[in-house]
Amino acid sequence: MWKFSVFCINSMINVYPHTNPKLDWIPSPDLNFVIQSPLEKWEVDPSPLEIILSSILTINISVFLFIIVLFYLLISRYFLSSNKDFFFAIVSIFIS
Repeated sequence: MWKFSVFCINSMINVYPHTNPKLDWIPSPDLNFVIQSPLEKWEVDPSPLEIILSSILTINISVFLFIIVLFYLLISRYFLSSNKDFFFAIVSIFIS
């Protein structure tokens, strides 16, 4: 009984298509086996974390640009127009 089970296991291993006695041989799956790898696709679907991080980055850049434009408008409208004489006096001191 024991010899039969060992023989049966050995014969099953020898018949198995992925067994190869070569040491430098790399086993591969069946021909019908398909690995869904993102690297093999042409269009890679982004992960939910990537979508969230890109959205956060876009919002942060938009807010940063909004603040810069707001400061520019405040400086150009209010600060420069109300202190025009002061700036001309400083510029005339450095020029003369």
